[in-house]
Amino acid sequence: NGPALYAEACRMYDQFLEIVPSSHVGSFNCGLAYISRARLSAMACGESAESDQFYLSAKTRFEQCIKLRPSDKKAQRYVDECAKALSSKEESASATSVE
Repeated sequence: NGPALYAEACRMYDQFLEIVPSSHVGSFNCGLAYISRARLSAMACGESAESDQFYLSAKTRFEQCIKLRPSDKKAQRYVDECAKALSSKEESASATSVE
């Protein structure tokens, strides 16, 4: 099943990055696994703390990609997507608390 496969991919890439933290490909693929988990979680459960955590983890991995290879425009697009997903939830939460 999809969610279990992405969870396993995240775990394995995290382990790999503990051994080879300077791997651009490992960081990028780990980011892809986390952003996929975030999207699936948001689709299945709506926006939640779980999907936020996955977006945050993905953003961190893609930011590492940019540190390793500043010209990586794909990683930057994913950072922007994660930031947008996280900020849209914050904006809707603050709008709800104001009402």
